[in-house]
Amino acid sequence: RCGDTFLGDYGDRQHCGKCGYTEFE
Repeated sequence: RCGDTFLGDYGDRQHCGKCGYTEFE
């Protein structure tokens, strides 16, 4: 998991490797 609470919910499966906006959009 990234550590970002916003991405940690649903984003950790997609861009946990970058902890930012990667493939979410």
